[in-house]
Amino acid sequence: MRKILVLIALISLLILTSCPREIEDTGIRRYQNTENIVNPPDSFLLLMPMVNNHTVKASMETDENAVWRVVKENAVTSTVWMTRALNDPNLYYLNTVDTIGLESGILYEIYGNNNNFSQERTLQLRFDKTIIDYETFPKKL
Repeated sequence: MRKILVLIALISLLILTSCPREIEDTGIRRYQNTENIVNPPDSFLLLMPMVNNHTVKASMETDENAVWRVVKENAVTSTVWMTRALNDPNLYYLNTVDTIGLESGILYEIYGNNNNFSQERTLQLRFDKTIIDYETFPKKL
């Protein structure tokens, strides 16, 4: 009987620890990947639901040239890349923490892939506009 109770407790613990956690409310604007992000605020979260090896896409356009800091707040093993829209062959793969210059009036596509990770999860990308001068910043997309 004791072995059964221990087994039930272990199974319960396993189930509880594998459940997806709620996304913490940070008070900043959240966008789902299905929303067109146009002229976003200076700080925002992009939420991208990831399933197995499917690629998820989001779109973003800003109203001014700016340098953005982009952070993968979770799911750091996911691959994330950006490109200008309209099938531009130039891809920029984002690191876990990265800084990139984005030009105003250009539609950018952001892609995420779960890299065969077996559990569903929501990738959170945090974008923060920096005070770095866009004109002199070398890393632009």
